[in-house]
Amino acid sequence: MRNGALSARADHELIDALRDERSEAVFRELHRRHTPRLLRLIMRMLGSADGDAEDLVQETWIRAVEKLSSFRGEAQFGTWLTRVGIRMTLDYLREGKRAHLPMGQAAEPMSCKPTHDERMDLEQVFACLPNGYRTVLLLHDLEGFTHAEIGEMLGIPEGTSKSRLNAARKLAQVLFDGGTPSEAEHALTDNVRRIL
Repeated sequence: MRNGALSARADHELIDALRDERSEAVFRELHRRHTPRLLRLIMRMLGSADGDAEDLVQETWIRAVEKLSSFRGEAQFGTWLTRVGIRMTLDYLREGKRAHLPMGQAAEPMSCKPTHDERMDLEQVFACLPNGYRTVLLLHDLEGFTHAEIGEMLGIPEGTSKSRLNAARKLAQVLFDGGTPSEAEHALTDNVRRIL
């Protein structure tokens, strides 16, 4: 099959072909379509652009191909693949392979160094947010998942997803407006106290 013919085919056609033929060309086309978005999401979830994200993307593709028979087409392939990647990344973070606190802690510390007299860009802001808050913000605001879907993926109640999103937005705003991580952390602590 030629590359031009592959690029014109819809994902569901390519999935069927991959299941039937185990074609490397078909896999490469799916990989080309979906890897950039998956890599950006995983890098943001990790809060860095190190090689861990690339390794997790590779592991996600391996797992996705192994589990391809469980893909029933009820969701778009890109959404299904993203969920596989999110689970892999969360497992990676929970196993303590990175120096992050568990997702369930109420007041995780800010995970960046203070900056002086310089505004943070969006990627720096994402990197500074505590893991649990960053993940909900990315999944809801950037990836478009609902709070019910996020709750299912992260194993948290829908209400927790909503409150983390609210807190993440407030923290991000403080940082983006030039506030320091310590000022943002103070805002987070105040927010937690109001909830309790």
